[in-house]
Amino acid sequence: DALRHAPRDGPVDIILHTPGGIASATQQILHALKQHKGRKTAFVPYRAKSAGTMIALACDEIVMGSSAVLGPIDPQYAWMPAHILADLPRQKAADRMDDEMVILSKMAEQAVKEARRFACDFVNDAHKADGTCALTNDLIGGGRNHDYPILPHEAAEFGLSVSTKMPEDGFAICQPPPKDEPMLIVSMFNAQQQETAEGAPARPIFR
Repeated sequence: DALRHAPRDGPVDIILHTPGGIASATQQILHALKQHKGRKTAFVPYRAKSAGTMIALACDEIVMGSSAVLGPIDPQYAWMPAHILADLPRQKAADRMDDEMVILSKMAEQAVKEARRFACDFVNDAHKADGTCALTNDLIGGGRNHDYPILPHEAAEFGLSVSTKMPEDGFAICQPPPKDEPMLIVSMFNAQQQETAEGAPARPIFR
């Protein structure tokens, strides 16, 4: 909705702080970003993993905190790495796999094919150093663990348009609430039984 209501050619800043998400929602966001003609900047104060990395790659520039991380974009299927699950029939005899696992393997193989196709389509040209799908193919099947942290210097080595000029406000937005944030604590005492040191009846305590 924010992109839909934004000026068609106006710049858009996106702050990402996420471990990732499901493919269908990611594709909807990527499509909306691609349709927006203005300059798009992704700010990553701390982390934008998996689907978050894909959203960052759809922008013209990625601004990262000095210790922020992106990550591989290989799909996960049934909570398992899809590319490994897809390869299972080549590692294990068919008579040692139950029907459910065979089906999961086939679906995982399809998920990898779909990921390769849509990831390449939506990556901003600013990050395609050679104009090919080499970047997304590497991030999908480059042999890295799904939780592998891609720090700013490595992101630059990948050819991404990335900087570390993160404004302080970006960090502040993604900070957790302070532990001593204002809260309401009510301690109910029986005024007949509880008295303060001064002898006056105790009252509920609010903070």
